[in-house]
Amino acid sequence: MSQDCNLQIHPSFTSADADIVLSSHDSVHFRIHSQLLRHISGWFRTLLSLPNNAPRIGAPDILQLDETANVLGALLCIASGMKIPSLRPVDFCEQILLAAEKYEMPGPISVLRIALTSSLLDAPPLRVYAIAGRRDWIVEAKAASARTLSLDLFDPALRSELCRIDAPYLMKLLQLHHDRKEALRKSLEDVGVFTASKGSAPCYSCTYQVDHIEWFRFKQKLLARRVVPSDLLDDRDLETMSQAVCRGCNKLLYNSVTMMRNLTAALRGLPSNVELP
Repeated sequence: MSQDCNLQIHPSFTSADADIVLSSHDSVHFRIHSQLLRHISGWFRTLLSLPNNAPRIGAPDILQLDETANVLGALLCIASGMKIPSLRPVDFCEQILLAAEKYEMPGPISVLRIALTSSLLDAPPLRVYAIAGRRDWIVEAKAASARTLSLDLFDPALRSELCRIDAPYLMKLLQLHHDRKEALRKSLEDVGVFTASKGSAPCYSCTYQVDHIEWFRFKQKLLARRVVPSDLLDDRDLETMSQAVCRGCNKLLYNSVTMMRNLTAALRGLPSNVELP
């Protein structure tokens, strides 16, 4: 610890009778009571219990820290029960979380854990998944994985985010997307639900042999998509397929209501999050 007479004080931490001054990496100072630090932080509780680090009467000691004023100020506000500052963007939120873990502050860790999975922060799902995975936050990782289902994981734009994910969790995420595709394939080939998958058969209205080429073309296009859709309400391929008619009697081959109901059930039955213990 050292002392300094020319302090740039953070406006939220200006206590005149503070016995500790924390100095951020960018030289902003926080006047704070050692008793509060002992209460909110295991790291500070250990540090201040050492005889040479006990606060002295008179001018407060200055403790140099590695975090910037923005990160340290947000962390101390959360830990002190003050108004929580904006946690956006997610990079900033993660920096605060890392500082909270470093200084062993369970209160801020809990707040940030909730914030990262809250719609208020609206953090990118891959980033949340990476953060949760590194900490084995099972519930949060599963929820974040469900939010990735609309993403093409092989999009080059997502490469940097994927690199943040620890290998075991990345493999589970890739497995989820693969399993959804395979489960959809199996469902579409269930002839008990989608009778057109049987192949060539007589038209239900006449004796003309129907090859169901429109159904197979639709199924092929659906399975070829990089991302399994969450619904098919406005799907052009489905609309084209549902308008197919028998060449013998010119009647529609498929009941659009039944087809939509069965396809919706198939999509809803797909795996929706990673499998974790």
